[in-house]
Amino acid sequence: MSINDVIWECLDEAVHRFNKSDDRRTLLCARDKEAEPNVPGWGAANETAVAHRLGYYLERALRRRKQVCDSGPVVVDCEYNRHLYGTKKLQAEKEFQSIVEEAQRKPVPVDGGGEDFTFVVRPDLIVHERQTDANYLAVEIKKRTSTQQRAWEEKYDDLKLKLFTRPKPKGYGYLFGAWVVVEDDRDADARELRIISQYQNGDGKVLAA
Repeated sequence: MSINDVIWECLDEAVHRFNKSDDRRTLLCARDKEAEPNVPGWGAANETAVAHRLGYYLERALRRRKQVCDSGPVVVDCEYNRHLYGTKKLQAEKEFQSIVEEAQRKPVPVDGGGEDFTFVVRPDLIVHERQTDANYLAVEIKKRTSTQQRAWEEKYDDLKLKLFTRPKPKGYGYLFGAWVVVEDDRDADARELRIISQYQNGDGKVLAA
């Protein structure tokens, strides 16, 4: 079985294992009502910390299926900002420029690309083969409270995942993209990670409200 056949299954398993682990309690600041009756539900930890631990469970799932090993080539990376030997950038059309600017990213015109522009990105979590164009999964992670406070967050992540999974040459041709939400806007005991949307071929579909 190839990585193409199991990559989404592994992400789903990783989210499930995170939610069953102590990481859910300590990173999402959930609590045990019986053991910690007087502990309030504090805000969730930084998204990078959550991404790192989700990446850990994702790599474990891929290793069990013998898709990742110490000698490579498939790896799981957080905040990976390289493409081949350069900076990781996404290319988009002018109609999306306002989304990028609202996210305080700098659009750079593409030479000979008409009105297209590029912008620098660091995906939260990816599964790929370094220094190649073999890309399997891109994940963006956001706290629910962040998207409620800053409406542009959801639009920006949606755009990035569409561009990551857009076929080459404009996109990176990732097999799948996923928008994972930290449900931290609820009672501490109910907090968890959820896969909200799945992306393929430059388009997304909602999996959960």
